[in-house]
Amino acid sequence: MEKFEKLASGWMMAIHVIIILSFNTLFIISFFVGSLIFTISTFIIASSSMIYSVFRFRAVVNQLIDDRRGWQLAATYDSLTGALNRGIFIQRLVKEVHRSQRYGEPMSFIMFDIDHFKHVNDTYGHTAGDRALIKIARQIKQSIRSIDSIGRLGGEEFGILLPNTGIESATHTAERLRKEIESLSFDEFNITISLGVTSLKDDDNIDKIYERADVALFESKDGGRNKTSMR
Repeated sequence: MEKFEKLASGWMMAIHVIIILSFNTLFIISFFVGSLIFTISTFIIASSSMIYSVFRFRAVVNQLIDDRRGWQLAATYDSLTGALNRGIFIQRLVKEVHRSQRYGEPMSFIMFDIDHFKHVNDTYGHTAGDRALIKIARQIKQSIRSIDSIGRLGGEEFGILLPNTGIESATHTAERLRKEIESLSFDEFNITISLGVTSLKDDDNIDKIYERADVALFESKDGGRNKTSMR
């Protein structure tokens, strides 16, 4: 009997030890599993934050690029008509004069003005006048070559740069544009333009070219408007 009690006591102690070891093992496993889950969760959160930061950074960079493009467009083009603004157009005209003189190539310059534009603004309002400017500039851009340029010089006055073009071809182009604008349909009024044409000469500079085109334009306006004159 005493041996049996000792044996039973030994078994109970062994079972107790096993239970304690099992609990300890389970605790250790739970601790490691919990730590692993915490580590993975932390990594996922950190990765998500990093991914968000990357996408946020890219969004900021793209916005800066878009803003820069917007600034470049604003610094290059007239905001109403989409034509080159005066400063950029004059720069391009100067470069083309120098290039044409260097390589001995022809170049022409057309200056045109919308006839009686003040009357349009005073009678139909500036909104109607703005629509007319936009429509005329769009028509000109669609009609000229890809190497040509149109710029808004101020108000209702525009310039057209024609590289590799002599005076006869430039005058023909000016007449074609004049007729196209004359045939455009506007809601409440008709629009015509007067044009002055000049071409590069041997001893030319930008001031001389601009002045000749301006004088030719004045002759068209003084001669009754809706005309093309050349110098």
